[in-house]
Amino acid sequence: PRWFHAPADGDIWFNLGEFYFQRDRMESERFLAKAVELNREDMEAWDLLRQWYSRHPQYSNWKSTLRVLLSRRKGDPVLLREKAHVHEQLGEFNEASDALRELLELDPDDEASRIVLAGLYLKQNQLINAFNQLTRTHNTDAALLETWYVLGQRLLYHDHKSEAETCLLTLVANQSRSN
Repeated sequence: PRWFHAPADGDIWFNLGEFYFQRDRMESERFLAKAVELNREDMEAWDLLRQWYSRHPQYSNWKSTLRVLLSRRKGDPVLLREKAHVHEQLGEFNEASDALRELLELDPDDEASRIVLAGLYLKQNQLINAFNQLTRTHNTDAALLETWYVLGQRLLYHDHKSEAETCLLTLVANQSRSN
């Protein structure tokens, strides 16, 4: 409101940001940003700002918010997944891969992260790295089988015949199971 004078109290700004966040109003971002400007230690405000960016992506701002939160919550799998997503959206594939590798160090059985990492490697034409990740998965849904196919074709083109054969045999084995 126009009559509102800007107090230097981060809690007031946070409360306003939270109020508008619950109503999905654009003012929320401005109020939450002011709250963290006034109180850099307010992790609740930082987290609400992160949630805002997950709803209304502004990737460079989201990345900065995640950096602050991860400095306090190292190894948080939710934040690391978001970090990988944000970096991928910004075209920062190496940073996205780093976040996913960190996730896999924490949980080697995190197949979803392994599949995303394989896809990132494929985008970067790191075919052997993509192959190494896919061979450690058990998922056989159609989207992943398509990835196996694309990877197999590209490996064959780049004269990695053994790995290409593994990809294509994986396709055949999984097609025979679905028939």
